[in-house]
Amino acid sequence: MLFEEALPLGGSDPVLSTLSLVQLSPSGRTWDLLSPGAKNLSVLDVAPLGLVVEGASELEVSDSRAASELYLQATEGEGRACSLLTVTMSRPGPDPPEGSGTQSMWRGALRILQLPGALDCPLLQVLAGEVAGEEVEGSLSWIVSWLLEGNNYTGLLLRLGPQGGPRRVWGSLGASGICSLSLLQAALLGAAGRRMQVKQVRPTLWDAAEEARARRAGLKSLRLGLLGGTLTDDGLNQLGRALRELQVVKAWSQRPESRMLKGVKAEAVGLPEPQVTNSAASHRPGLQGEPQVAGRTAFLEPGPYQKHSLRDSEEQAHPAPDVALQFFLAQARRQRLREQQQIWIQEELKHLEQEEEEARDDQVKGLVAGEEASKERQRWHREQTVLRFQLEALQAQRDIAEQDLIALYDLHVQATRARTSHVLQVFRAWRGLWEEQTMTTEHHHRSLLAGVLRDSISLAAQNQELQAQNQQLQQVQMRLGTAMLDPCPGEKSGDQESFRGSFLSPHS
Repeated sequence: MLFEEALPLGGSDPVLSTLSLVQLSPSGRTWDLLSPGAKNLSVLDVAPLGLVVEGASELEVSDSRAASELYLQATEGEGRACSLLTVTMSRPGPDPPEGSGTQSMWRGALRILQLPGALDCPLLQVLAGEVAGEEVEGSLSWIVSWLLEGNNYTGLLLRLGPQGGPRRVWGSLGASGICSLSLLQAALLGAAGRRMQVKQVRPTLWDAAEEARARRAGLKSLRLGLLGGTLTDDGLNQLGRALRELQVVKAWSQRPESRMLKGVKAEAVGLPEPQVTNSAASHRPGLQGEPQVAGRTAFLEPGPYQKHSLRDSEEQAHPAPDVALQFFLAQARRQRLREQQQIWIQEELKHLEQEEEEARDDQVKGLVAGEEASKERQRWHREQTVLRFQLEALQAQRDIAEQDLIALYDLHVQATRARTSHVLQVFRAWRGLWEEQTMTTEHHHRSLLAGVLRDSISLAAQNQELQAQNQQLQQVQMRLGTAMLDPCPGEKSGDQESFRGSFLSPHS
């Protein structure tokens, strides 16, 4: 497998490369190979992100060796059939206008879809046009059609190998299987026709905060519409779909590229860049072009993805559910069920009234005998039927209420776990900051103490030197005082002779 990505001119903007890998099945089940606990995922088409797998984790990588090791490790024991590998590149978009506070992102993705070998290979069926207009969202044929028709550069690889009559076909988007000659010919014609199509592929520029605000506004309008009008299944489905898309956008807004944008802004003003510890995401369209492409180079180096635990990725992949909104949806479903059952009971009562009118007509025609007994039996039959209808309606409402209660309990558990995880993350971050501040303070105090000890030792040494000098000065002073009080012997005899001479002078 070859992993390549387009590099923008200038190369000054930071680029984040991530990898995701999910396993698909013909029955529509999807699970994450990077987080074994994430199963029964859903594939959606969310504008402007495109093809998205709800709750799929995404790990940061930086070169082909790291990506290959991660891919082989994830697919060990699972097989490579029916897997969807996505390598995504993100970098900051144009500078935001003044006062907006947010910055958009350029995003592009390289996606490799490898399909299983079977007579009903989805790739060949889509190319042959056998499932046109019949695809169900999230199915393999729908995913293949989306990759062929979406904002993607598409590459098809068909490997033919004759094996005793039937032909074995490999495809990438990638399919392998044994197919009939007519299906193969139709698929080859379809592939040739798609090669002639001209598509304009552009990079996706999107702002997570703006998309979340727009979807919240749409969700609010849908809720108001349901509260103010008649409840319908289409309205409830639209509300549920809008809620899922909002959760996907919120999950993508918490992905590493948002932290990367914060790091770019912090670097621009000279602040420390926040550390990226884990990532969780979904998927994007196939290879999408980036603006100002200068060339192609292999990317993905080992190292960064090893720092991110799969457990943290799985926790980040499932944000806290909106329990209040889910409760509103359950309440709306029960209200809709009550209305439908009330309509059904009214229709049954009308049907009973029609039967009673027919019975009365028969009685008027000649069946007069036993009229009172017949009316009594009809009345009891009608009351019994109404009670049976009401009992069935109450039982159905009770079953729905129990299911909603179980679902809301699960949502409360998920929300509690998400909040607990968030509190633990905040506590770990606070504890790390506190430990860092404690170590810094301790280091500062130790430095101050060492300085005080050095100053004390220096002052003690200087004090000893001053004491020694003081003693020397005292000794010198004592010697000088003794010399002044006791003159030398030569001086004493000279003074006596001069005194004696002056005393015996001739004037006496």
